[in-house]
Amino acid sequence: MKRRQLLILMLGIALLILFTVLATSLDSLFPPPTSATVQVAQAGPYQISFSVNPNPPHVAQVAALTVHIINKETQQSIDNAHVTLAISMLTMDMGTDTVTAQSQASGMYRGTYQFSMSGSWAVHIAIAMPGQPVQSTSFDVTVANS
Repeated sequence: MKRRQLLILMLGIALLILFTVLATSLDSLFPPPTSATVQVAQAGPYQISFSVNPNPPHVAQVAALTVHIINKETQQSIDNAHVTLAISMLTMDMGTDTVTAQSQASGMYRGTYQFSMSGSWAVHIAIAMPGQPVQSTSFDVTVANS
């Protein structure tokens, strides 16, 4: 009887090790899908286009976050906005980091961020215009291992 219990225990340990190895290698076998090259959303009267370079961004590598804002009704670029990016991980509470995007030209704003972990992240974009209510929207970004 003791031999049988020992055999069951050894089989259990072997299966546990096998499942651990398989689970840790799944990320390399089935990498997460990349985010769309350019994501577009509506925020009040604005059409917001968002992109990340490189796509997908990699852990411990600085990524450029670009926001393009136009007035949906007039199709004119918005050049005098204060644009902030609140960045947080979706699957784990890592806190929220805030980046202020700098105006480039023709409604383009750019910020940089270094993601600390692979997985799904949210980039919440807030647009503040003088004399207008703040408008906001969110985009998802999938970060890959280095």
